Amino acid sequence: MVNTSSPEGGIGGHRRPGAAPWVEGADGFVEQERLRLAAQRRRRDRWRHEHRLDEVSLASVLRAAVGQQVSLHTASGAVAHGVVAEVGDEVVELARSGVGAPGARWFALGALRAVQVAGEPAGEPAAAGGRTLAELVEDLRGEEVVVGLTTGGSLTGVVVGNGRVVTLRAADGSHAVVARDAIESIAR
Repeated sequence: MVNTSSPEGGIGGHRRPGAAPWVEGADGFVEQERLRLAAQRRRRDRWRHEHRLDEVSLASVLRAAVGQQVSLHTASGAVAHGVVAEVGDEVVELARSGVGAPGARWFALGALRAVQVAGEPAGEPAAAGGRTLAELVEDLRGEEVVVGLTTGGSLTGVVVGNGRVVTLRAADGSHAVVARDAIESIAR
């Protein structure tokens, strides 16, 4: 019996010894499928990346940036530069040479409008925690500080009160009483 489906004879119309047309077609199909899957993988990776960026907050970016140089843009329009030393529930500490070092400055998270970091915001933020504004003010009790206000002004004095408001005693003996939500930053 002779196979009439192939001009060369062969089994089932498959040619030998050269490559059959269906083999070349299969190779093309495999290559197209590989390219389609690679494109699909890139789309999924891009979506994951964009979704992660959609989920960040100022606090999570700052927590991930502990130990890194940042720029903070505040509600009053001020811009502060420094190394993130600590991020609490209500405040972030920028330091020049370590946690609690001279020149440290604290900012109320609620007063921040933007944060600039080198590169892209990190994906896995450090654990939450740290001091609250009330704890920070208590730690600074008896010390002279400069309190930056959300209005753009500032007040200088020794922290003498830490209740519903923060009370500062100026060098001339006068006192300033500051609402907590008006505090943008505190510097030693």
